[in-house]
Amino acid sequence: MFGEILNQAVENRKLHWPACYEPSPGGQDVKGTFFNPVEQCNLDYDPLRGSAIDPHLDDSWLWGEHLVTINLLSDTVLTMSLDRGWGDMDDGEVRVAVHSPRRSLIVLYGEARHRWKHAIHRKDIHRRRACSSFSCLRSF
Repeated sequence: MFGEILNQAVENRKLHWPACYEPSPGGQDVKGTFFNPVEQCNLDYDPLRGSAIDPHLDDSWLWGEHLVTINLLSDTVLTMSLDRGWGDMDDGEVRVAVHSPRRSLIVLYGEARHRWKHAIHRKDIHRRRACSSFSCLRSF
């Protein structure tokens, strides 16, 4: 069902797959790996509530290689950060701002998934933002 929803959204030009991804006819193939999500997390960010999510790594002991997020309603910035061990966090962290347009799809995997923390900062929420994130179980 997830794959069908994504494929329909892509076909209707409501979502754009990153250039490096070619979804399979069933929409289940993410970078050559079968993606069968078992968790969907829906988040609702409102600037009036001061919504944000702190920099974090999602669990890798349970969740699989790919974290898939569909950004809805408004543009925002996903901040990726990597602690380089250079002292305190402000001086020792590398930060990259990733523009996430409304109706975009972001897939984190590899080092972006396991080494780089991701966050949505309060200053980057200008209008109501909703997103759905999907995770599959890790292969044991």
